[in-house]
Amino acid sequence: MSGLSIIRYGGLPGILVAIIYFSISIPFSLGVLYLLRLVDIYEKEDWSHIIFAFIWGALGSTFFALIINTTNIELASVICGQSIGNICGTVISAPIFEELLKLLAVVIILVFLRTKFNSPLDGMVYAASAGLGFKLIEDYIYIANGIAAGGVAAGLFLMLLRWIFGFLLHSLMTSFVGFSIGFATLTKDYSKKILYVLGGYLLSVGSHFLWNFSTIIVPNIPNSLCLVAILFPFLTIIYIFLNILFYIKAVNVEKNIMKEVLQNEINENLIDNNILDELLNINLRNQQKNKYIDNKLKKLYDIYMNLLASYALLKKQYLNSYNKEIYNELQEKKGVLYILKPILYY
Repeated sequence: MSGLSIIRYGGLPGILVAIIYFSISIPFSLGVLYLLRLVDIYEKEDWSHIIFAFIWGALGSTFFALIINTTNIELASVICGQSIGNICGTVISAPIFEELLKLLAVVIILVFLRTKFNSPLDGMVYAASAGLGFKLIEDYIYIANGIAAGGVAAGLFLMLLRWIFGFLLHSLMTSFVGFSIGFATLTKDYSKKILYVLGGYLLSVGSHFLWNFSTIIVPNIPNSLCLVAILFPFLTIIYIFLNILFYIKAVNVEKNIMKEVLQNEINENLIDNNILDELLNINLRNQQKNKYIDNKLKKLYDIYMNLLASYALLKKQYLNSYNKEIYNELQEKKGVLYILKPILYY
C-alpha cells in the first residue's frame, strides 16, 4: 500500500522522495549496525544474527504491527469514535505491540540460537538492531501516508521531521527489554527471570508511550513550537543517557563473568593470568596485539580473544542451565583454544 501511495499520489516527485529516503536511511542503518557490533568489545556477535534481527524488525515486526494497530484503531473507533480511536492506536496499541513484536527478534535468537546469546549486551545489540529495522520501514510508511494526505511536500516534511527527532528512537527504546532478557539468562531463579523481563518490557513500553503521548498532546498546545523544539530532543537525550547506563552495566556484567568463570581454566593451563588480564583490559590487549609483526597473527589474536570471551560467557550460561547443546559447543571452543594458545604465546 505504501509503495502504491507514493506512485499514485506523489508521482515522479514522490518516487524521488522515496529514493532519497532509502539512499540515506539504508547506509545510515548499516553504519549503526556496524557501531552496535563494534561496541560489543569482548564478544562480537555474528553478522548473520545481527542482520536477522534487523530484517525481522524491518519486515516481520512492521508487518504484524501494521495489522494489529490498524485493527485496534478500528475497534476503538467503533466504540469511542474516530479521533479517540486514533489516539488509542498511537498511545496504547503502538507502544504495547510494537515493543512486543520487536523483542521477538531477541526471543527467536535466544530460543533457536541458544549458544549465540550469552549476556545482557547481546540482548541490547539484537534488540537495537530490530528497532533500527523497524524504524526504517515505519518511517517510509509515514512518508507514503504523508504524500497520500498532503502531497510530496508533506511527505518530505515528515521525512525530515522523523530524521531529526527520532533517528534512533526505536533502537533506544527496545534495547531496554533486550538488556533485561539477557540479564534474565544469568539467573536460575525463574521468578527473577520473569521480573527482569517484565521490568525491561515495561520500561520499553513506557518510554514509547511517553514519546507517542507527547507527539499528540504537545503540538495541540498553543504556541508550542518552542516546546516541541525542546521536549523531543530532551527525551532523546534521556533515552540515550539511559542506554549508556545500561551499556556500562552490561559491559561490567560480562567482565565480572569472565573473571569469575575462568579461574578453573587458569588451573588447567588453558590460559594464564596474563591472558586473562589481556582479555579484560583493552589497552593490554592492544599492546599484545601490536607485538605481532605478521598481520595474520594479529587477526588470529583477535579471533582468539573473541573466542575466549565467548567461551567464558557460554560457560556461565551452562552453569545456569546444564544444557547439553551448550556443553557440546563449550567443549568445541575449549579444544580450539588449546590449539591456538601455543601459536600465539610461544
